[in-house]
Amino acid sequence: SLELRGQVVVLSAGSGTAGRVVDGEGVLGLARSFLAGGARVVVGSRWPMRDSESAALVSRLTQGLAEGLAVDVALARAQDSLAADGSHYASWAGFMVVGDGSAVPFPGGVGRFPGWAALLLLATGLGIGAAVRPTRL
Repeated sequence: SLELRGQVVVLSAGSGTAGRVVDGEGVLGLARSFLAGGARVVVGSRWPMRDSESAALVSRLTQGLAEGLAVDVALARAQDSLAADGSHYASWAGFMVVGDGSAVPFPGGVGRFPGWAALLLLATGLGIGAAVRPTRL
């Protein structure tokens, strides 16, 4: 009943992309619920992470999204950045994209969407997941 209509959902707490594998259905978990609710793409972790580790990754992810990158590219760049900084792989490798990773929530960057920039900063600062509405592709 959330009526997500193509939004991008970032789950920064818990293990949002994990779940039980059911024959003929795939993985049943929180990410699937968001997709069934209309989300276009969900980013989340396959295993529980420390808040500080999750916040570091989500901060870099949202920075990439704010610059106008596709979700999958922004996530890969965030993970590469943490790896280059010497972060242990367990602190970033668990995050994955479920759904259409080619979605670009902010084509041209958030300069064209000033209200969304505040939402991204708030979500990153609070260390919580955010749902953002991409432009229609």
